[in-house]
Amino acid sequence: ERAAEECERALLVGKTLMLVRLQLPAQQKEGPSTAAVGEKLLRQMVGPPHILASYARAEYEVLLTECPIEEAEGLIKTWAEQLRAGGFAPRAGLAAFPRDGRSVEELLSRANAQLRDRQRTGGQHTVTALDNRPLGAAMQGTYQLARKAASSDMNILLLGETGVGKEVMAQAIHGWSSRGERG
Repeated sequence: ERAAEECERALLVGKTLMLVRLQLPAQQKEGPSTAAVGEKLLRQMVGPPHILASYARAEYEVLLTECPIEEAEGLIKTWAEQLRAGGFAPRAGLAAFPRDGRSVEELLSRANAQLRDRQRTGGQHTVTALDNRPLGAAMQGTYQLARKAASSDMNILLLGETGVGKEVMAQAIHGWSSRGERG
């Protein structure tokens, strides 16, 4: 698989690799050619050296090779604006190699977790009240680790003194996880 090859190459040369999962639901009622129009728009925007693949109807994966995260976020924002202008309501999930995982499965899991997050919040990035609070550097690292753990299937044990927010963190992790959408 091409994504696995790109992960290996990125590891060997020490470069970053971004995996983007895109969903392109139409803003209006979908017609027979809506998906084809969305794909055509996307193919015009995503060019070499990046790689576009169809995942399912109106769902795509994009590999952004040798692309820093700031540049990837800028590209996604630009694509979203252009796709909205074309009548779509795009949602995107982004995973960075090696930060979010070292295998295609880990990267897909992370990007899909972000997509689920955006589906539940109407495209907005926030899931819980935790995201609305200003955070210091240490807490930002804690939340980043919690989001990463939430995208896996492992059990998580939270330890701490009374009143430090274990229950709030547990609710956030549950909301960010695939189990969260099952109820």
